[in-house]
Amino acid sequence: MLKINLKTAFVAILLGLAALVGCQREDLMPKEASLRVELIPPKGIEPIELDSIWVRVRNVRSGHVDSTLSRVGQPILYTLEVGNYDFYAHGHQVGERTIRLWQAVANTYAVQPNGSPLALQLEESVVQNPDYKGEGKDAELLVAIIPPVEVAYLSLQGLTVKAISSATGDAKLSNLDAKGRARLLLSEGVYRVEVYGSLEDENGRRIELFGAIDDVEMPKQGGISTQITLLRTEPSPEGDGMLSVQLQWPVDKMNFSRKGHSVKFRKLPNGKQIEVATDSIGRVEARLPFGTYLVEAEAAGVDDSQVRVQTFRSKPLEVKHLQDGTAVQVPLSVASIVSGLVFKEIYYTCCDRSYQVEHYVELYNNTPYTLYVDGVSFCTTYSNTMLTKSSNFFPEYIGSDRVVPGCIFTIPGNGREHPLAPGKTVLLANQGLNHHAINPLSPVDLSGADFEWYDDDPHDVDVPEVPNLIKYYSFSRTVTPLHSRGYEGFFIMKGEGDMESFLKRYEATGKFPNGSTAHFYAIDQRYILDGVQCAAPQGPRCLVFTPTVDAGWSYCNYAFIAKTVRRKVAGKDGDRYILMDTNNSTVDFIPNAEPSPRVVKE
Repeated sequence: MLKINLKTAFVAILLGLAALVGCQREDLMPKEASLRVELIPPKGIEPIELDSIWVRVRNVRSGHVDSTLSRVGQPILYTLEVGNYDFYAHGHQVGERTIRLWQAVANTYAVQPNGSPLALQLEESVVQNPDYKGEGKDAELLVAIIPPVEVAYLSLQGLTVKAISSATGDAKLSNLDAKGRARLLLSEGVYRVEVYGSLEDENGRRIELFGAIDDVEMPKQGGISTQITLLRTEPSPEGDGMLSVQLQWPVDKMNFSRKGHSVKFRKLPNGKQIEVATDSIGRVEARLPFGTYLVEAEAAGVDDSQVRVQTFRSKPLEVKHLQDGTAVQVPLSVASIVSGLVFKEIYYTCCDRSYQVEHYVELYNNTPYTLYVDGVSFCTTYSNTMLTKSSNFFPEYIGSDRVVPGCIFTIPGNGREHPLAPGKTVLLANQGLNHHAINPLSPVDLSGADFEWYDDDPHDVDVPEVPNLIKYYSFSRTVTPLHSRGYEGFFIMKGEGDMESFLKRYEATGKFPNGSTAHFYAIDQRYILDGVQCAAPQGPRCLVFTPTVDAGWSYCNYAFIAKTVRRKVAGKDGDRYILMDTNNSTVDFIPNAEPSPRVVKE
């Protein structure tokens, strides 16, 4: 006889009723929903520039994919089955040299009835156009314009776009197209971009417009975009008046001379530029026609080290000069600090294996200022450029911000005893002798050397007519030669304060490759004025300087060939040669050059 459990039956009935109600509710719920997808342009891009954007929609549950095209960034209206979706928007714009890519992603987005619109924020990237067959590596700048409200209905086509290099002052021009955009191909650097011109309204009246943006940083390749807001400019009053500009130095740079620095005035939007030099208090007064001017200032001078040159610049300042006696203050900030003293030649090969005493290095004043070389030290590196890092001397410092000198020889003086005029050299010799007279194979006469490095050793010669450098350190217990193949780094440095106290701060200990204890100095590379790595022609196995000191290397093919590495000439300023100095010895130096102490060869 079948027995029925009444409790179990009751539960089954309840579950059945719940399932029936659930099915009825599911039948009542909407199976589709409307969704508005909005495309948000990248910063600086107008919606009209988004010519063609494809939006791909993928149903997460079923995997079904559909794509829709949006023109000029218009929203897309979808009717979709309720559920979760992946959205992917993408588009591109092909330029002459570059391709601009736009994309946005929203994964597992829930589409529901009465849901909010989906905003897809497009991100921009720029790549090189592989079909471009021209030369050059300039990047592309896309300029978009926001016009004043009162001229928003007028076409901006034809307005001038000017990109001005902050470093050189060179300018490139373009014009806005019908969409209010312009493209310029610019080399790497920082630029000021200006847009100017006039439009005619429906009544035939001229409307002058101007806009600018500073500090636009261009990459080496690819491209960027920027947006400029135009403002309406009012006509300037007739006549002229005095405009006074007072330069303001940083508070810790008050000891620099105020006289003879450059202040440039350019009447906006496209007037000619004039340049005026400051007086003894760092002021310029000029009588100029009334109008709006772009004022830029630059100053430079030798700092307290007596061998480094600091350059100061102002940010471009727009000055409204509308009445006589306009006066403004222009603050300066440090733009660069560079060594004015560089290696001109390094002669290490010598002429003969049996005559290795004719080494010399020559330093050059590459500035228009008088420098003082007191306290400048000539050094070589302990590390060898043709050994691997792991097998080298003190590998823990290779690639770091410290350098271990193999020798330190310093020019004596109290700070202002040894002036070096612009375009002149200081010659440091191993032995200050006429080597050609002693050994006809030698090409050099060093009897007129300014200083020599002397080791106070029976194997060395002290020439009484040539002052000695101060020897603070040498890897050698006898005499200090240069490596005959140049497999080391050469550098000049200047420390802070007196040399003995300076070196004490950088005392270090380590291990030689054979395991014995070594005592040496590990000096911060920021004190290096100039550095040159030399190696074999095929290149070094180990870089002993950071790239900020030297990003390359130079070489002589063999030892004992009486050749040198000599710095190239970059140009001339009057009678003064300007030597090339890019902190890359591969670019800056001529390998296997003929020795030419005291002579600059073009």
